[in-house]
Amino acid sequence: MKQTHILFIDDELTIAEYVPEYLEMKGYKVTAFTDSAKALEWFRENSNNVDIVVTDHFMPKVTGLDLAKIAHKAKPEMPIFICSGNVHALEGAWKEAGIRKLFVKPYDLDALIISLKQAMPEEATGTNGTP
Repeated sequence: MKQTHILFIDDELTIAEYVPEYLEMKGYKVTAFTDSAKALEWFRENSNNVDIVVTDHFMPKVTGLDLAKIAHKAKPEMPIFICSGNVHALEGAWKEAGIRKLFVKPYDLDALIISLKQAMPEEATGTNGTP
């Protein structure tokens, strides 16, 4: 079974450390960035290796919504999840950008794992098979 590769972007350093660490413990491969512009540059060069994008919304340089639009255009079939502390700011716009799932911060890690498995059921990998 192929290991699902997640591109994770959040400008908050603590989140960009603990969420990817948790996802890796669950068997996912994660490439994490705190700089959305660098993440977008990396994605453009490595999009063929990315299965899912999980991004914060409010970030300097490139917003999560703008990043999602670019990623969706490059890989329309790829699941994109966006997280925000202010979901009202994304009202209506997130689905138009190709985003499949909207999460409210702080992260509910178990809900994130369940959504990842639903988005990639044929590739879902986990070390113990539980959320």
